[in-house]
Amino acid sequence: MIYAFMLMDRPDGAALRQSVRSAHKAYLAQVGDRIAFAGPLTRDDGVTMIGSLLAIDFDSRDAAHAWLAGEPFTRAGLYASVAVHVFANLWPQKAGFPAAAIGAGGDLQVREGAAPPAGSTAAGHHHDDPGDNGHVQTLR
Repeated sequence: MIYAFMLMDRPDGAALRQSVRSAHKAYLAQVGDRIAFAGPLTRDDGVTMIGSLLAIDFDSRDAAHAWLAGEPFTRAGLYASVAVHVFANLWPQKAGFPAAAIGAGGDLQVREGAAPPAGSTAAGHHHDDPGDNGHVQTLR
């Protein structure tokens, strides 16, 4: 099941975020094959980080919370608030992904072995919604 983590930094957390960021990214890499999407929440300037939004596949809520308890930003006390919810992706992903993730034809590209977003088509498997025209290319 995909769990979405909405993690808001404490107001004085900018320096702490920067000092722990490399450990945070290394910790994320350990579950990289299960990440649906992940990135910082920012102010309207698109640069100033104020939190994190993560969507990661876990077997259970307990597993999601156990992972979060070991996450470096959590352990460092960066987050002022934490919300964890099950996420059901019902829309094919086309916007908001790094340029390298979107192919020339506008198709979302995923690494081999990674699950495509729910609601998209990949490797001959088609979503049963006749209005779905999302496409996924598998990268090898």
